[in-house]
Amino acid sequence: SVFPPSVAQVETAIPAFIGYTATALDDTGAETDSADFPYIRRISSMLEYEKYFGGAQPQSMQVVVENDQPDSVNISAVSRYRMYYALQLFYANGGGPCYIASVGTYGAPASENVVLSDLQAGLSAIGLKDEPTLLLFPDAPGINGADPSSRQNNFHQILKDALMQCGQLKDRFLISDLFASDGLSNSDFETFRNGIGNNFLKYGAAYHPWLRTSIPYFYSDANITFDASSGSNANAELDTLNLADILARQQAENQSAIITDLQAAVTGLPDSGSATDAQKEQAITMAIQGAQAAVNGINSLIEAPSHDGNPDAGDIETERTNAMQTLADAQAIQLSDADPVGVAQSQVDAANLALNTALSSYAIDESTFDDIEVVFTNSFLNNLRQLLQHQTITMPPSSAVAGIYAYVDRTRGVWKAPANVSLSQVIEPAARITNSIQDGMNVSATGKSVNAIRAFVGKGTLVWGARTLAGNDNEWRYVPVRRF
Repeated sequence: SVFPPSVAQVETAIPAFIGYTATALDDTGAETDSADFPYIRRISSMLEYEKYFGGAQPQSMQVVVENDQPDSVNISAVSRYRMYYALQLFYANGGGPCYIASVGTYGAPASENVVLSDLQAGLSAIGLKDEPTLLLFPDAPGINGADPSSRQNNFHQILKDALMQCGQLKDRFLISDLFASDGLSNSDFETFRNGIGNNFLKYGAAYHPWLRTSIPYFYSDANITFDASSGSNANAELDTLNLADILARQQAENQSAIITDLQAAVTGLPDSGSATDAQKEQAITMAIQGAQAAVNGINSLIEAPSHDGNPDAGDIETERTNAMQTLADAQAIQLSDADPVGVAQSQVDAANLALNTALSSYAIDESTFDDIEVVFTNSFLNNLRQLLQHQTITMPPSSAVAGIYAYVDRTRGVWKAPANVSLSQVIEPAARITNSIQDGMNVSATGKSVNAIRAFVGKGTLVWGARTLAGNDNEWRYVPVRRF
């Protein structure tokens, strides 16, 4: 041929994220059977991740109430499942195509598990894929263990397994975190260096410390509880409740108020003998609106978290059936009926009865709700939402660094060191690193370098190092040399 040989450009930074997801759906929307995990899928965007793997585990938070307003938030245990947040950081920092190896779905918040054998199964499965060039384990810092020491051992074991795969296949590279989120002592680094082993070190790099991000925790109203023990009686009632149950009662009460207004309005209409067709139509519309309000209000009570454990749940469900029948009866009223206005009035009354009866069987009784309402104003709720929105997660840095790898490869080339680059969606490192601390991270007698992430005035938070774990290897000490 007279034409020169062509070279097709390919991606050089394609991470494989190995961990747990909310769900795992195939192209038809069907859920993956438990026997079919690990489930691996290539994605190219956060939207695609959410489509097939869902969102984050809802974070439980306790809101401290002071002076009848939400004041602060206590988080006793951060969820072990960090995959969703890791993908947010990855794409915020320039990430592109990647693989998700879901090793299972989330456990309940009270029984979360990150199992070494699950992560090892995901690693083995991703080893059969040719395209991934980077390995990450965003859930590994939450790994199970009988005690802190065994948890650290399991954490280091999955990293050693990943390094072994990288060394055997020679086409991929491990981006590692440290177990301690903000530890900067010599013992913290020595624990990591002792735990990571001595094999295949040129196939991995470690980054530290963790990152305080601007990503808010995902939460559901059912996971929001209150500490108002020092407040008034109204505040004290909050201590026993969650936000979702309160809002469900509030929504039902709002629907009850709508029905009360409709009762007054429909009662004020002339009787059917003297009413115009327009007034009859108005009465029928009010009957339908009242019945629909009853259905909506009762549905909110049934959807509340407390419903399943409520001994009177059956009574509430009976009233939903009654309200739905009332709605059907209201929709069946005709202008030609003998007494459309009277029938409409009776349907509004029936809707009111159904909703009030359901409310009387709800987990939060009327007296308790009346006490809560004193505090639970629109202002309280607005301030609560703002406070919760400002609770942000601290994350291991590996996923953000993977985004930087992808960004630098795409814009500069794989030969360019992924360093001296600012991080997005990061407020600051979880710990401040000085020059002397960094010197000890970069150069060690063991040769196991740890790359620093540092904050600089006027520059932000930067990846400030590009050494592999083989820091004493003259040939392979730098990340771009090993990856190129």
